[in-house]
Amino acid sequence: MTENELRKRFVDNAVAFLGTNERDGSHRQIIDIYNSISPLPRNYKMTYTDPWCAAFVSVVAKLSKMLSIIPAECSCYYMVEAFKKMGRWEERDDYTPTIGDIIFYNWNDNGVGDNMGEPQHVGIVKSVTNAWITVIEGNYSDSVKERGMIVNGVNIRGYGRPDFNSLSGETTPWYESSGEWADATKIGLVDGKRPEAKATRAEVAAIVLRAIDYIFKEVRKNGQ
Repeated sequence: MTENELRKRFVDNAVAFLGTNERDGSHRQIIDIYNSISPLPRNYKMTYTDPWCAAFVSVVAKLSKMLSIIPAECSCYYMVEAFKKMGRWEERDDYTPTIGDIIFYNWNDNGVGDNMGEPQHVGIVKSVTNAWITVIEGNYSDSVKERGMIVNGVNIRGYGRPDFNSLSGETTPWYESSGEWADATKIGLVDGKRPEAKATRAEVAAIVLRAIDYIFKEVRKNGQ
């Protein structure tokens, strides 16, 4: 399967749980599947009254056979820590996610600066249209439901970025599997064209000078 097909399969498995809820007890299947994961994360067996948003993500990963790229956890905090250890954590709130990315929230942010609080909730990115993110979440009002969120929304804590490409067998150019090229284009260091072409000395010099100019502007803007 291609990377995009794997992402879609992961999201489709999440969609299949929509409507699952605590009221009729159907959420218990999610807890039961989570507790069947071996080894059980931190050796903690969940109860039916535990918060289960992270468990939902873990169960979808298990059913998708993707636990090698999506760490199983029943804790948002420990899931974030696991993504960090895997080198797949995106700290920027204004990152534009891709279908299948894992979005984490902190509800107590005051909207000033980057959201750096402890993650309290998590979901799976179903789609991204322009700056609008549609997310599937477990334990959203005690159910599996969809939520809409804008890119750089005040409560976004960050993202886990599962390495779907590692399961696909595809070879992805370095500039597509990282955010650096997009960032360099965004701030005007490069024009976004010819990412694999060799640069002349004049082009390299121009990029360095643009970078220096950008850094000085940021320093002045932040009053440092």
